[in-house]
Amino acid sequence: EFPFGRGRRYLSQMHPVADAIFGGWTTSGILWYYAGNRLRFGHMDVVGEPAIDHPDKWGLMFNPSAFRFNPNSSFEVRANPKSYPGVQGPGYKAIDFNVAKFFRITERVRLEFKMEAYNLTNTFSGADPVLNVNSSAFGRVTAMAAGTQGRELQYNLRIHF
Repeated sequence: EFPFGRGRRYLSQMHPVADAIFGGWTTSGILWYYAGNRLRFGHMDVVGEPAIDHPDKWGLMFNPSAFRFNPNSSFEVRANPKSYPGVQGPGYKAIDFNVAKFFRITERVRLEFKMEAYNLTNTFSGADPVLNVNSSAFGRVTAMAAGTQGRELQYNLRIHF
């Protein structure tokens, strides 16, 4: 709760009209952060350094020229690791935020006005890049992560009695 308005620490003697506008607001929020999945590669030859200095969640997440298709990989023992340090999928960051205010109608009845925002910053969350070495999109993010969404706003009024 914000500490100003009627019955609060600051501005408790505020004019009733000003209190109806500025007093009694509450807020909460959640910051979501995930660094990204560790990418798992199939049987292929590694001929260079897979990690790149600055992965781009819109472009390359690793160095695709560091990998080469091995047609005999199904018959050979794996010589390279399944994953590499510094090679991971795109992470995500999102902020969910809400602000609400109660309006007293009578002694027992209150009206609640609430605004909620999901992914307030409208941040893109990419899926893991294509890991098929034979694909022209190998190493690139080509889709949005499952279960993510763009900015979503929701408003509601609720009567408490």
